[in-house]
Amino acid sequence: MNLDTLLIQLQSWAQEETVAQRRLSGVLEALERAVRTGGSEELLRTGLALEESFTGNVGREVRRVDLMGRLGRHWGIAPATLSLTSVIARASAEGRPTSALEKLRDELRVVVLDVTRRAKLLNVVAAQHRGVLADLMNILGTSSDDESARTAGVLVDAEG
Repeated sequence: MNLDTLLIQLQSWAQEETVAQRRLSGVLEALERAVRTGGSEELLRTGLALEESFTGNVGREVRRVDLMGRLGRHWGIAPATLSLTSVIARASAEGRPTSALEKLRDELRVVVLDVTRRAKLLNVVAAQHRGVLADLMNILGTSSDDESARTAGVLVDAEG
């Protein structure tokens, strides 16, 4: 397969990945809203949507690994050393048009940064919720740690 065909296939992969990441960003935004409002139905719905958004990841990753492998063989280098930026640089050095792939790389970068930001924010919110729930469980004497199990239901500290 020639380089031009591989570049077209890489563009197609980048388009699909960008669409998938945009969809994931939307799901994460909805999940963030659901976590903040505390609606259990909305949490369930967005949780299922998040799970569904991961279904195509394996296929796209297999395709990306295959494409990078073929590009690596074309240039005689290890596929793991390739990225969209390095492919663009190498293809451009060979006189191939790369403007479409550059645009897709830039769009994908922006979307992935947004997904990463949203995922980190959700992680912080979830950690806060876990902390609040742990505090409530300790107050109610229902925590599973040894100290609270020993003192569960004790209203007065008779030892001190």
